[in-house]
Parts: sequence; C-alpha cells; structure tokens
Amino acid sequence: MNKHCGSGHLPQPQNALNLNTTRFFLQSARFMDAYHKGLNGTQAAWSIKKYRGH
Repeated sequence: MNKHCGSGHLPQPQNALNLNTTRFFLQSARFMDAYHKGLNGTQAAWSIKKYRGH
C-alpha cells in the first residue's frame, strides 16, 4: 500500500501552463480571428471586450 495514499497532497504537473500565458494565448487567438474576419484593430478590440464573457 502506498504510504502517501490519502495524505491529501496531489502531485502538480511540471509542465502546466501559467494562467497568464493561457489568457494571453486566448486573447491573441481572438484578435487573429477578428482580423481574419476583416475587422480593423479598433473593431477587433471592441468585439473582444464585448463578447468575451458568457
């Protein structure tokens, strides 16, 4: 039997992405999608801000 079983400590993945890195990637992807659809920078920023939530 594992002596660590039930200790409440789970191993953390060593290669997990930083939360800020993930957010930056998602926002960059939204901008790229907006540019691909023909929006300019101002329109893209408004669209991302307006439709980023639920």
